[in-house]
Amino acid sequence: MSRDNEPVKLSGVVEPGATPAPWPLFVNKGPSGRVDVAREGNAVRATTRGVAEFTLLLSPGAFDFARPITVVADGRTVFDGRVERSVATLMKWAARDNDRTLLFGAEIHVTLAP
Repeated sequence: MSRDNEPVKLSGVVEPGATPAPWPLFVNKGPSGRVDVAREGNAVRATTRGVAEFTLLLSPGAFDFARPITVVADGRTVFDGRVERSVATLMKWAARDNDRTLLFGAEIHVTLAP
């Protein structure tokens, strides 16, 4: 239906094989990694595959910055302590994401042992 609620009439001929072969939307040029994260209170559990390091972004709406935060990656505690609110982190990610609903007040850089 058109905007005027009138039926839209199309004309033409469909020729089988006339459409080009599909191509992938994203070309995978190398190996990829994955990080699955689950949060319970101020504790974060991360399960990784093919990742040497990652950055965990913390929102003051989801985490209590007055209490310690624990990050366990692949069964090993990689961070246990308090984080400070950072205006620089807030501005960096706000500029990158350009989304006012994604506000991150701190970040934790995690490096995994080989």
